[in-house]
Amino acid sequence: MSLKSSPYIICRMLESDVKSVKKLEMKCGLSPWSLEDYKREVLRNDSYSIVAKNPFEELKGFAISRWSLNGFENGDISKGKFAEIYNICVGESDRRQGIGRNLIVSMTGEFKERGISEVWLDVRKSNRLAIKFYEKQGFVKTYTRKNFYSKPVEDAVGMKLILSEK
Repeated sequence: MSLKSSPYIICRMLESDVKSVKKLEMKCGLSPWSLEDYKREVLRNDSYSIVAKNPFEELKGFAISRWSLNGFENGDISKGKFAEIYNICVGESDRRQGIGRNLIVSMTGEFKERGISEVWLDVRKSNRLAIKFYEKQGFVKTYTRKNFYSKPVEDAVGMKLILSEK
């Protein structure tokens, strides 16, 4: 996947972005993180947290992911590196402009540079638009986590993207 031409800038999330990230998270109804959670995430060595901004430095989207030196397949530890996407969010009025796709492309590019072979994520079972979006990016459904989400309680669909063979 290559980055689609866009007026948006994708860059590392900074501590100065955290308040805007929190505001967008709340507006989009994501499972809440605290401001401190976001600040700690920015400082983690195993985190790749990025934001999408317009030319006026206004936040339009963000994504948070982490990588590990050990991979897993259906819950079993295996050899190989993997990454997990914790959150990806684009403001409702900014959707369908390539921002989410560019966030995924930026993350997967970083993961490939680090030798990561698999990317995992969970998505609400009822979020059909997100599932279709991830499938368009190459993710496949691999498992279900019962009652994974709260407020409301809901199953998660686990999805995986293979970046390279181990």
